[in-house]
Amino acid sequence: MSSVDDLLLDVSKLSLTEDGHAKKELHATESLLASFKQYDPEKSRTYLESQPVLCKEMELMGSVLKIRKKKDKHCHDYDYQFHLKEGNYEGLAVINADLQESFQSDRMKLSKKCLSRYIPSNLENGFQNYVPISPYELVSARSFVEFLIKYEQHYKTPLNKSASEKNDFLYVTRRHHLTSLASSLFLSESTKMDLVLFDGLLILHEGRPDFGGIHSSDHKLAHMCYHGFALENLLSKDTQSDSTGHYYVYNKCTLDNGKEILLQAELDAMLNPTEKVFAELKCTVPLNPYSSFHAMKLLKMWLQTGFLPNTELVLGIRKRPDMNILRDIKNYKRSDIFNMLKSFNEKNPNRGSYYHNPFLACQWLNHVTNSIDRILKEHLAGSNPTVPVAFRLTIDKYKNLTIDSLKTVPENVITDELLEWRKRVRKTNE
Repeated sequence: MSSVDDLLLDVSKLSLTEDGHAKKELHATESLLASFKQYDPEKSRTYLESQPVLCKEMELMGSVLKIRKKKDKHCHDYDYQFHLKEGNYEGLAVINADLQESFQSDRMKLSKKCLSRYIPSNLENGFQNYVPISPYELVSARSFVEFLIKYEQHYKTPLNKSASEKNDFLYVTRRHHLTSLASSLFLSESTKMDLVLFDGLLILHEGRPDFGGIHSSDHKLAHMCYHGFALENLLSKDTQSDSTGHYYVYNKCTLDNGKEILLQAELDAMLNPTEKVFAELKCTVPLNPYSSFHAMKLLKMWLQTGFLPNTELVLGIRKRPDMNILRDIKNYKRSDIFNMLKSFNEKNPNRGSYYHNPFLACQWLNHVTNSIDRILKEHLAGSNPTVPVAFRLTIDKYKNLTIDSLKTVPENVITDELLEWRKRVRKTNE
């Protein structure tokens, strides 16, 4: 087999101008599968004996609540309320008290008295008046960047200090981008996102707004997506009157390969306020152990709950995707999700079910981030861009990774405030 270095088909060297701009463009491609040592379908089933480690270190850095700021009686604007310490979750919605109590008795089977308060419920209620968050705001880094600046100003140290000391980037990303990278091994379509490199920060970013899901012009699909939001409103309550229901937590974690990541994750609710247990609420049909689609769904749930500490899953069950009546509610710990995946694999011995192996997903994420780092570092040739440089990352269905230079930096990623703040930090450290 060729060495990893031989897999680089085309990497243009980069030098930077005095003001930090790139002189040459990058185009690099490599076959990820060819260099993925753990990818062995014959042995992968043995890796399901114990739950693998996704992040070896985690540190909650703070949180932000999106709140309404009234402009006039007809219109609301939004602002952000920041907290810069672990444990302050003011404003985060809380799972209803009766559900908390019943889950503590039996997570898998709610008491009849508790269940009767929610079953059957029509998850279509409120659809006509629901205003979803704008797709443009979903790709805006405003709250992320403001948190980063406030944190560095308060603690008087760059968040990427320890990564820089190891000559590494600090990955700055929303949680779902990491889930996408980790699960890209198992997908039959391409995974794409933008990379913005600036002053030791490597920001993962959506290429463009997504007008699917709740924003879809397909009326049926939009209704189905709304069921998840209706479930959140049914099973939890906001603890702050001006909350919009959007609450983000910031977690600094370290992958098994040593890559440091600052991630933003939207939280649905607090499941146990006393023990600081978070809840991810999902609406689904009964999980089918013979469905590859459901196995992939479980794998993504396992990944998503693994990027934050003390996170559990609360499922609202419908009979069919196109039916809007809630039929059951279940609570799963992350270990429960892992055991379900293990069971799926055992029940499907001849259907390539190794694709649902969490061990491979963890190793793949390490492998992908190693490849991104190696390509960009060779491209940078030891330089540190102090002016943002952007790239397009693509992992195609054949698991070829390609990184191409972009002519312009995507909007809503690097703000003027971040540029000015980091300029002041560099000047102070000179």
